[in-house]
Amino acid sequence: MSKAKLPPESEVVSWLKQIIENEELLESITGQEVITSLTDTVIQEHFLPCFGIDYISRRASAEAADFVLSRLSLLEIISINTSISLTTGEVLRPDILCFNPETKTLVVFEVKRASETERQTVTELAGYEQELRNMLPFLGGFDVCFVVVAADWSTLLVH
Repeated sequence: MSKAKLPPESEVVSWLKQIIENEELLESITGQEVITSLTDTVIQEHFLPCFGIDYISRRASAEAADFVLSRLSLLEIISINTSISLTTGEVLRPDILCFNPETKTLVVFEVKRASETERQTVTELAGYEQELRNMLPFLGGFDVCFVVVAADWSTLLVH
């Protein structure tokens, strides 16, 4: 798909806002069954894994994806394109920041339209997490989830 055909990030954010508010986000994600089947395979009683680094990495990624998917319903939008930085003059602006009151989880959505921005994306997500932990110091290890919405997935973003 050429860059000319991709909608602007603001349109993608508006679309995300609408499906979150209508509680249609989870239903609009295709491929959930692949994640579920991967995580279900691992917990089978007679499953014999090979313990290569590739297996461990893929398993961790599948479990993390399954965890995040389980937090994507009943979301309440906290902010859209608003800086969450406590430091004057510093800008940390997640595209959408949501809260799941059922699981007490924060969900950060980051929309990326351009390819080759994976390092920037990872850096931004780390900054968002640190700032949220500065504001809410009692957040647990799994209380902040990230969702990256992108048309192109490089190897770095896949991992």
